[in-house]
Amino acid sequence: MIDSGATISFIHQNLAKQYDLPLAQHRLAISLADGSVQTSQHATRLVMQSSSGHFELQSFQLIALGNYSMILGMDWFKNHNPSIDWINRTVTISCRPHHNLSAVPPLARSTMPAIITNFDN
Repeated sequence: MIDSGATISFIHQNLAKQYDLPLAQHRLAISLADGSVQTSQHATRLVMQSSSGHFELQSFQLIALGNYSMILGMDWFKNHNPSIDWINRTVTISCRPHHNLSAVPPLARSTMPAIITNFDN
């Protein structure tokens, strides 16, 4: 999910546990849209691939997200400035020169699964 109201990006804490993602201690109080405050204890970073040539290292704070696996927030929006077609419900991002596999740190690359080359299926 993308959410322009979220200052940063989030990943569901159960997803992080399910995939045994590496976590860093990072305590953060998060104000939610309903006015409540949720405290997160951990953060993680993942390599995201959104096309055959687009890779990036994205930070996420862990919280309970209900039915969503992750939320890409304003940190992601500012980095990509996507074009949103509300009628066709599509998001198009322009690839920046630093969003390629060679820009991903070697340690992060070593933890990646196989690279997807065909996004049409």
